[in-house]
Amino acid sequence: MADPWLKFYTNDWLGEHKLRLVSRAARSLWIDMLCLMHQSGTGRLEVQGRPMTEKELADILGDNPRTTRKLMAELADAGVSTTVQGSFVASSRMIEDFKKAERDKSNGRMGGNPSLKTRGSDDLGVNPEDKAQKPEARSQNSSSSAREARDDPSSWDDDRLLSEVMAAVGIRDRVPTHWMPPAATIHVGRWRRDLNLPCLNIVDAAKQSRARHDEPPNGPKALDGVMRNLSAQLAAGPMQPNQGGQRPARPDDRAQKMDRWKKIAGGTQ
Repeated sequence: MADPWLKFYTNDWLGEHKLRLVSRAARSLWIDMLCLMHQSGTGRLEVQGRPMTEKELADILGDNPRTTRKLMAELADAGVSTTVQGSFVASSRMIEDFKKAERDKSNGRMGGNPSLKTRGSDDLGVNPEDKAQKPEARSQNSSSSAREARDDPSSWDDDRLLSEVMAAVGIRDRVPTHWMPPAATIHVGRWRRDLNLPCLNIVDAAKQSRARHDEPPNGPKALDGVMRNLSAQLAAGPMQPNQGGQRPARPDDRAQKMDRWKKIAGGTQ
């Protein structure tokens, strides 16, 4: 029996170029097909061990069989779906995930992966006994370290930076086309590398820009000017005050004029 839940990576879904080649209707059908493949426990679209027909799929989903047939052909032509063992429509990635999960379960029943050896202590087996320590302290420290690393802006990758910028400008549910990975991911990454901007400054600048407009920017390119200005400000550094907090001394024009008149008067005597 398959797990009741399915690992779903949103960046993979939004960034898969093959899915961008098919219609929204085809993508909607594909996500339903993935759910059915996961329920089968094999990564294949099947009914009682045999391939599911297009009509059966349409009946299950409540769709028109002709439309379902057209969308399935669209998915196959784009390379989104694959055919295995003759006539099973399947997800190649899901099949690999199921195989990996089965290998991990098998290794777990044997005490661990037999291809691994404990370094320097072959007689201890694959999974040697843990040293005595406080497990609660270890788990708290590890989770705390992981949380701190995840929340540290200096450790963000481009995907995390894009997510933070989108949240800062008010994009949370429906992702517009110009904010789609991978193009948008590459673009925000260039702010960090080409303009030498820290991630936290990028997010703050995006948030301030959003506060001055009624609608979110139409893609990251619309924020290029904001990021260039920010880069110039950071490169210029803070303004330095004058010494003593006073205005610089100005030459006394009257004194200079008197000196000139004295020289002129002395020269005429």
